[in-house]
Amino acid sequence: MKQRRVSRVPQPEYISVRSEADDKEEARLLSFLVKSSFRIADVVEDLSALYCRTGRALESVPHLERALDLAETELMRARLLLTLGRVMEHARDYEAAAHFYRLGCDQDSDGDDVHYWLLNNLGFCLNQLGEHGEALEHCQAAIEYDPSRHNAAKNWGVAFEGLGRWADAALAYLVAAEVAPDDGRSLMHLEHLLAAHPEILRDDAEIEERVEECRETRETLRKQMH
Repeated sequence: MKQRRVSRVPQPEYISVRSEADDKEEARLLSFLVKSSFRIADVVEDLSALYCRTGRALESVPHLERALDLAETELMRARLLLTLGRVMEHARDYEAAAHFYRLGCDQDSDGDDVHYWLLNNLGFCLNQLGEHGEALEHCQAAIEYDPSRHNAAKNWGVAFEGLGRWADAALAYLVAAEVAPDDGRSLMHLEHLLAAHPEILRDDAEIEERVEECRETRETLRKQMH
């Protein structure tokens, strides 16, 4: 598989400083990699999560690439490419992340959650890069693959909004908010969109009714949490 040279970009400022416990966990995971390739995918995924948490996301890339070379199935390669994409997202290199997600989508991971997240995350990165038309396609594919999840519907809304399709964006945000009312991000996107384009509610009474139901559900959940 053709490898992509990873760019060195600044790490996000919000990552916590590593602790002594993190250093011990890193040493433990690295010792597994030295001793054996057994369950290497599991080990490098745990290692990448540790590096991301401690502000060293890109340090996991060589380990992930080694695991990728040793992967025996397309599903395992897809899983590792998903992790590589997430590492690049963490480093805010959305172009590199999209590259790995595309490679992952080319693997046969149908029937596994990995496929949904590859499509969804690719759509997210394309939105970040301003490629809203292509993002739309991948988000829609993710929704069709698993309509029970809300993430792709939210990113679908972002893509529609980026294309100036306000009513379609509102409907996508509504779907996401209805599927996962406990995640307030979709409703927040929707509220911002409606504030900028109040004509959406004037033109469609059904949307206005559904928006109000989402607001009430969100408020009920907020009260239950306090």
